[in-house]
Parts: sequence; structure tokens; C-alpha cells
Amino acid sequence: MSAARSYAPGSRVRVRGEEWVVEKSMPVRGKAGLAHAVHVQGLTELVRHHKAIFVDDIDRIEPLAPEDTQLVLDDSAAYRKTRLFFETLLRRTPPTDDKVHLGHRAAMDPMAYQMVPARNALSELRQRILIADGVGLGKTIEIGILLSELIKRGRGRRILVVAIRSMLAQLQQELWVRFALPLVRLDSEGIRRVHAKIPSNKNPFSHFDRAILSVDTLKNDGRYRAWLEQTRWDAIVVDECHNVANRGSQREALARLLAATTDTLVLTSATPHNGRPESFANLMRMLDPSAIADEKDFSHEDVEHLFVRRFKKDVEAEAGASFTEREIHRAEVQASPEEERALAALRSLTLHTLGKSRHGVDRLFPWTLVKAFLSSPHACLESIDERLKRLDAALKDEHPHAEVLREDAESLRELRGLVEACLAGFTKLGRLIEELRAIGFDGSPASPRVLVFSERIRTLDMLRAKLARAFGVPEEDGPIATFDASNLSDVEQGQLIESFGKKDSRLRLLLASDAASEGVNLHYFCHHLFHFDVPWSLIRIEQRMGRIDRYGQTETPHLTYLLTTTEEQGADQLIVRRLVEKEEQVHQNLGDAGVVLGLYDPQLEEDTLTEGAAEGKDATQLIPDAPPPVNADGGIDLLALLAQVQAAGPGAEPLPEATTRDISLFPSDYAFAKTALAAVQDDPVTGEGALQWEADDAHQLVRVYAPEGFTRWREPFLPDEAVPARGQPYRLVADRAIVMEQIQAARDNEGAWPGYHLLWEQHPLMEWLLDCLAAVYARHEAPVLHAPRLGAQRSVFLFTSLISNESSQPVLAKWFGVQMRTEGNYEGTATLEGTVELQELLALTGFDRELVNAGAKLPLEDLQRHVPAAVQHARAHIDEAYQAILGRLRRDVRKPARRLDAWKRKSEALLDAKEQRLRARNDGQIPKLHEGRLKEQRRHVERFVADQSQWQKTLVRHGEPFVRLVAVFTGED
Repeated sequence: MSAARSYAPGSRVRVRGEEWVVEKSMPVRGKAGLAHAVHVQGLTELVRHHKAIFVDDIDRIEPLAPEDTQLVLDDSAAYRKTRLFFETLLRRTPPTDDKVHLGHRAAMDPMAYQMVPARNALSELRQRILIADGVGLGKTIEIGILLSELIKRGRGRRILVVAIRSMLAQLQQELWVRFALPLVRLDSEGIRRVHAKIPSNKNPFSHFDRAILSVDTLKNDGRYRAWLEQTRWDAIVVDECHNVANRGSQREALARLLAATTDTLVLTSATPHNGRPESFANLMRMLDPSAIADEKDFSHEDVEHLFVRRFKKDVEAEAGASFTEREIHRAEVQASPEEERALAALRSLTLHTLGKSRHGVDRLFPWTLVKAFLSSPHACLESIDERLKRLDAALKDEHPHAEVLREDAESLRELRGLVEACLAGFTKLGRLIEELRAIGFDGSPASPRVLVFSERIRTLDMLRAKLARAFGVPEEDGPIATFDASNLSDVEQGQLIESFGKKDSRLRLLLASDAASEGVNLHYFCHHLFHFDVPWSLIRIEQRMGRIDRYGQTETPHLTYLLTTTEEQGADQLIVRRLVEKEEQVHQNLGDAGVVLGLYDPQLEEDTLTEGAAEGKDATQLIPDAPPPVNADGGIDLLALLAQVQAAGPGAEPLPEATTRDISLFPSDYAFAKTALAAVQDDPVTGEGALQWEADDAHQLVRVYAPEGFTRWREPFLPDEAVPARGQPYRLVADRAIVMEQIQAARDNEGAWPGYHLLWEQHPLMEWLLDCLAAVYARHEAPVLHAPRLGAQRSVFLFTSLISNESSQPVLAKWFGVQMRTEGNYEGTATLEGTVELQELLALTGFDRELVNAGAKLPLEDLQRHVPAAVQHARAHIDEAYQAILGRLRRDVRKPARRLDAWKRKSEALLDAKEQRLRARNDGQIPKLHEGRLKEQRRHVERFVADQSQWQKTLVRHGEPFVRLVAVFTGED
């Protein structure tokens, strides 16, 4: 076999005596030059459902020529066998446009704005995109839509999702219940199970095609990094990607590694930048290394193809009932006399730094104590005690400023007494209990679900104990729990979030640190949120709100601030009130909370406000009416750049224009599934005679008892929660409204995952069924069907064809019929009468509805003689169709080629300027160290441009077209 040959996806090949269908073919270096690694799936009985990779300079790979197709009769009633065979091939024909073909039919209420990320990504040569929609818009659904489209196009067999620990279970469940996308969860428990199943030295990423795991698991385990370097993926999703944006961090290095191992990269974040252009440029370079040459000088034209960004205010009109208008409440708590005295002492407190060489007034720590007290006296006491321990240690160490430090210790001990006096009558705790009782919370299973946030872990611990006592419930394993990432494993975090989202769970009140403010869905059965303390960060406040004020919330979110007030308002109270006011402005008008302070990082906001308060700045100075300029130093105005892309980007098209429905021979997925199951159960060719199933027409439900072939080859790669109990069937429902009801019903009881799955072609059981149906005809066979409507002496040879580029991406997929008329009889000369499109052919033959199989005697031998001529005509037709789209393909490649050329010029100019600066500083010479680095950087630019140019050429050049004779319709009897 010549190594220069390509293998078209969809074509059939014979390897090692068995027949396989080609999934993709990639050029590789072989023993004697160019070879091809051919990814295949087995068709014949011995290898059915097996996947393999063959290299054509090692194995003999024989493509099956369409001219050799053997025509056979279909004796099944109403040509059921052929109808199912057609449908299988139709469903496995990859789309080559940028419309949404399948994703909008998932278990959801589709909206046009959700299609935009998929449309944008599919319009590019490589699907690399940042989904930067604001908090609560449903980015997970947008991920699922895009992944479904990639799978439909044959570009999503191997998928890796990387997320923060607390999001693993939620993302895995959401992608399964709505899109039937199975991801093996590799949390700490999942990793343990994996090691029990596979050898310890085996790469788990080559074992699992689809997995989800924590970014910190990857970061902290060197074995996983080594395994990743050896692994290629079709698609990688990095959720909450702002966590990997900072250059030099372990997470960023990991993300760059992942970005280089995949064709498709999807990043998501509601806060995609920290205000620094360099950080945002880093994310853009992960998506497209040729997007930005100078991280300090780029424009919206450089990045507009790489991200989408919308806020709730942008989509509310379209989303309708999927968003509910929130209500904000301010529960003002008048401080007790003891609290007044403690706060007054805290505000006037003077402390000194503990450093030996540099010693002075510590302006920040007193504000740390003020903020701790505003959380709770208990948290304040913890901070005071920690400071006293450090003071005592410094004094024992003979500190040079011991006298001042003793004064600090004395002040803190006096302060400690004032704060301790507040414990018994902590007013804000009393007000929280009143508010909880007012909304009907009593700790019983009938209590409303409530979410309470606090920055301080000590405050959370106190609240758990005090609230349990106040409502007479157990502190452990009762209706109140604490979510704190510092003392919960990834599995425990997932279990806690899962429990909070179940209607009948005993957990009714979740006390959460800000570890739960990022990404986690807490709106199921919960629409009451309390800020027990207010973080000095607008971004953090907005993130908290988004846990229940988000897409899919069915009740009015009630968001309550608990605010301590004193007779003499301090700067701390004014700052908190100003933050509350500005958050409402963000919600109503701005969308992006980071705009107000221009810092775009919650910790930076917190630190800046604390430092400003320590310097004596008032609240309006710290939190201005007008957002500060983000390019005050003359650099990039990142905010303006993002707004420009957002305004110029394509809006959401109406659903009918953004989506499409493929041709099908069945009125519904349910009708297809029933017919297919009956055929697989009855047909001995499939070797699956043990298949058992039941149908419920009233609910469009099929119950399938998984046969051995499925349990052996597919079940090990499903989430454990998706596999029915032993002896129980899979329940697949075609009506997505019923599936969504079942998702809701699952949250109403202890089963967190619904027992009913979406019946559509990407469910693993349906994929297995399609694998079976692909083999209903023996090797290289095509059926002949009697279509009297064609008339005597007329026949149509039906072909499916696919042209892929040299990167194995389909660029043209086409079904068509070659029409033929015979002169007098089939033994005479046949006249080819052109081609007919599939929809017209179905109507012409009557195969778009039930076609009666009357057992007519058909001229197989005569038709067989004309197969080569029909194939030759089909090849000419597909070549002509390719020439018609060649101009568009070249235009598509021209855009990234121009971007690459611009990047090369800018990169070279930057290196030239760097060289000139070095010469100017070194009397016209370049130090050898810098000279070597410059040469390597120039070589990197040349190599990258050469590699990208070569790749771009493969997108236009195509390998051998795949042409398959599917069937012959004849009017002759």
C-alpha cells in the first residue's frame, strides 16, 4: 500500500481480514517517509464496536472501491432494512456548514443567544473560542451545544473538560442529563477507581475518550502532566479560565500545554480579564498563538474572532421567563451599646508592624479587624488572638521595638474584652434568625432552601452552631451545612452541592464561604440569599448573587444584605453602603462589575479598598461615580476594546436561521428507535439477538435492557450515576419536555440524576444502535429497491459522498442520485441523465413514505453491469461540486493567512526593535546571551509561520473523495 494515499472519513477499508469504517486519517512520519494513521471502527462481527488505529506502512489497508459494490435484494417488509441503513448513514453524515444541526434539540428550552458561540466557532477553521458571558447566563448549555455539534461533525470523539474542584460533579451531570454527553469524572474517588481498573503505568487519558477533572489535580500531579503531553484530544474545555490566565503560574503552564494538544479549545469565564491587557492577551494566545504579537499593543480586530460576551441585560428580552426579576432587601441592624463601643475602639486602634528592620504604624491590620468584626465578633476575636500570638513570639525573640509592641499587646487585650462583650448579644445574628423565621424557615423538611454567605470561616462555624441551637436541629447531619473548600475534598464538595439541589434533601440551609461564589449552580429550589457580611469587592458580590439569580431560576430571587449600623457612621459602613448601591447599578446598566473600580480582580478590589480606607479616603473617592480610565498609562483601553468587539459582533439570529434539521426517513427519533431496536433484535447479522426492549407510545419512551455488547464496550465509559441498577433498563425519552420534567423530578427526591435519558442520536445507547445498523448489509453490498413511480427503463443509483481536506476535516458532504435510462432493456446501452438531489429523489421514488415491498423480480445482473458507469458519473459530480465551493474554501483560509502574515510582520518588528535597544545599550554590540535568545526567537517565528502555513494549505487540498453506492431504485419489474 502506498504511504502517500489518504483514506476518506466514512469509507470502508479491509485490515487484517476484517472490515472497518474510517473515522479520520492523519499524516504521520512512517518508516519510509509519509504514512497515514487511520482511525477506524469495526464493522464485521469479530471487531464490531471496537476502535483501532492502523498505520498504512505497517498494516495493509485496502479501501473498498465503490465500483466493486455488489447489488442485493432487500426482502424486508416496506424495505425496513434499507430504510434503517439509509437513516444510519444520514445521521452519520457530517455537516459542513456553520449552522446548529443538533445542539438546539437537547433537553432545554433553546434560545437564539445560546446558539451564537457555536455559530461563531463553527464559522472558523478551528473551533477556538472564549465564552465570556456574564454570571448566570448558562455557559454550560452553550458548551453542550458546541460539543454536540462537534460530535455530529466527527470532531468530538475525544473530549476533556477541566474545571475547578467544586464544579466537577455539576458540569458532569449537566452535560449528561441535557446532552447525553458521558464524561468520566476523575476526582480523587474517580482516580482511585481508575487505578483499580487499569494498570498503574497505563495512561488513563488514552483509556478514556471523554473525561472531566480538576485543574488542581492536573497541576499537582506530575504523572498527569506527563500523560497529557502524550495525549491528543479533539476538544478541550477549560471552565473558569481566569484561573489559568496569569503568566508564570502552574495553572497557566498547564493550560498552555492543553491548548497545544487539541484542535478545539473552549474557554469560559464571566470575568475573563483582570484589567491587565497582558492577562487577556495570554488567554487569546492560548486560543490562537498568531492573534497577538505584542501583548501591550493589540486591537479589537486581532481578537474579535475569538470570543463572545453578553450580559443579562443584553438577553433579558429574549430569555423571558428563563430569568426572573430579583428583589433586593437591606436588613439594617442597629448596633448594641457593646457593639458601638467595640467598633469605636476598632476604628481608632493604632498598631505597629512586626518587622525588625523596618518598623512603623500598621495601618492595614486594624481595618482587617474592623472587617472581621463586621462579619462577627467571633471572627474578630480569632484575628485578635492570632495577632497576640505573633506579638508574644516577637517579644520572646527580643524584638528591638519591644516597648511599642507591648503597648500593642495591651491595646489588643483591652479591645479583646470589648469584642468579647458583644458575643452574648450579637445583634446581626438575632436579625438573621428573625429574617429566617419571617420567610418560614424552621429547620423542618418543609423549610424554604436558604443560602447564607460569609467571608470568614469562623463566622460560618459560629452560625452553624448558633442556628442549629436556635431552631432545635442537630448541628451535624442536620438541615444546616457549611461549604468551605479548605476542609472539604472535591468529592465532598460535589456531594454537598448535589444535596442542596435536591428537593427532598434534609439540607435546607447552606452556609457558604466565597469558594461557593464561583460557577456553582445553587438556584434549584433556592431563591433566598443572605449576605451575612459584605465583601469589599463588587465582583465577589456579583458572583454571590449569580448563584441563585441566574438562567433557569423559576422564582423571584430575594437577595438580602445584613448591614450593621452605628450612631456614628464609620468609613467601613459608608464603603459597604456604596458597594451595595453600585452593585445595583451594575445589574441595571453596566453588566460588568469589574468596570466600576477598573481592577477586574476580586482580591485586588478587596485590597485596594482596604488600603484606601487605611489612607483615610472616603467612600466616593474609593468607589467613584464614573469608572476610572483603564488606559491611564497610555496603554490599551481593554474595556473599550471588549465593548467594541461586543457591539460589532454578530447578534443572535432567530432560531430558524441559526439552526437546521437534517433529512430523515422517520417522523421522530422515537419512531426511528423503535424500528431500529426491532431490527437489531430480529436480525442475526448484528449478532445482538439477546437485546430486550419495551416501548411506551404514550410517553415516547423506550426501555432497553443493555445487551452484552453495550455493557462490555460502552458502559465502562459512562458516569456511574447514569448506569441503571443491575437488571434495570435504560429509559430513553424522545420528548425533551418530559426529560426536563424528569430532571426536575430527580431533584425532588434522593436520586440526583434522572433515571430517564434523552433519546437522541448522541446517547451512547443510540450510538451503539447505529453501529449495529451500519453492518446490516454484508461487506460492500447495496440494496436494489423497486420504485414503480420511476417508470419502466428508469433507475436511480443513490450515492453518498464526502470530501475531506488533508487534515481530515469534511469540507463537502453530499447525497445525490445518478439517473439512468435504458434503451429497450437493461441489456442494451444505458443513458445517464444527470443527477438528482436527495430530497427530490425521495419524493420521486416514494421512499419519503412507506414504499411497498411486493417482492418484485428485479434485474440485478443488468443493473450490476452499469455500476462502474454510475460510479464514474458520481465521481465527476462530486469533483464538480467541490470546484464550486473551492473559492469559498480559499476565502476561508485567506482570513487566518492574513492574520498570520500580520503577526509575522509585527513579531519581526518587535525583535528588530529589541535588537536595536540592545545595540544602543552595548556600543553597537549584542551580548552573546541575548544574541542566542534573539536567534532562537526568530527561528521560533519562522517555524511557527511555516507550520501554520503548511496546515492552512491542508485545509484546501483534499485527499481522495469518498464515494459510496448506497442503493439502487429501479422502476423495472
